[in-house]
Amino acid sequence: MRSGNAAAVGAVLLIVFQNILITFENIISLSARTLIMSAHTPIAYGDAINLSVDSLILSAHALLVSAHPFIVFENTIRLSVSSLIASAHALIVFEDTISLSAHPLIASTRAAM
Repeated sequence: MRSGNAAAVGAVLLIVFQNILITFENIISLSARTLIMSAHTPIAYGDAINLSVDSLILSAHALLVSAHPFIVFENTIRLSVSSLIASAHALIVFEDTISLSAHPLIASTRAAM
């Protein structure tokens, strides 16, 4: 009977020892996972920073793109004003040409009188 009890106690001790080993294995596994997660955290922060920078760059591009129609509109207005000024100059030159053409006629008419 004693050898049966000793075998039972030995079996129980083996099970306890096996459970202790499994517990240590789980602790080591959790520690390894914690280390891996700790390593991933800075990478995640870096990715978040990169995404924020990309978002800022996209916002800046969107502002530039939205400013282009206003710049084109302003340039169109400037071209229109320049065209009006050129037309006014052409009218002045035309008027001066007519005036200069009239002077010899006036002079010859006066001379004839």
